[in-house]
Amino acid sequence: LGLFLSFVLSRWWDMREQSVGEIWNATANLQMFLTGIMPNRDTVVLRQKLLNWSLASLKLVTMEARGEIDLDSLLHPDLLTEWELKMLRGCTMRSQALCAWMCELLTALAVFGHTIYAPQTLNLVHGQCLRLR
Repeated sequence: LGLFLSFVLSRWWDMREQSVGEIWNATANLQMFLTGIMPNRDTVVLRQKLLNWSLASLKLVTMEARGEIDLDSLLHPDLLTEWELKMLRGCTMRSQALCAWMCELLTALAVFGHTIYAPQTLNLVHGQCLRLR
């Protein structure tokens, strides 16, 4: 029984570290990068939106793993708006859709000069978005 319990706990911890832990680390890294490339006060709302999408993605992954998908629980001013939730309802890969939205928004911000832009920086930020999937 002790060996079985040890195996189950080890498996649970590995899953947590390799999935939820990775998503959480990518969220933290993304926010750190965003603060560096969008340091102005007028970009706080955009950074918050990207954080909301990251957290909603984490919540979606957790719900999908449990088989309990309740999209209405994401409808909260701190996560998703009604319009964003409506867009997600039409998607099959919802957490990946949120990551795609993040990449698209970050690219548009860089192209239109709202970030301290360097191609390498954008690649690093996109890499963190990909880790969120």
